Amino acid sequence: AYLIIFLITFIAYRNSKITRSEGRLFGLFLIALFSIRLFLERFKTQQANYELSGDWTVGQWLSLPLIAIGLWLLLRRNSVKSDKT
Repeated sequence: AYLIIFLITFIAYRNSKITRSEGRLFGLFLIALFSIRLFLERFKTQQANYELSGDWTVGQWLSLPLIAIGLWLLLRRNSVKSDKT
């Protein structure tokens, strides 16, 4: 999974203009990492007695805010200003 995330972010860095806006590449990284974690947590066994009794694990619940932060970083409109000195 980490190799796939590396390849996605490396290709995005090399082949697009994602680096023109601060935080976009990191936002893409957060979305990819915690989306995969959200998926993989479904197949893990219960690790603690305090796990929630619902269908989602604590790891899945903790992934949601980081996916939201990644979306915010990726979608915000904040261009990097170039130095003209």
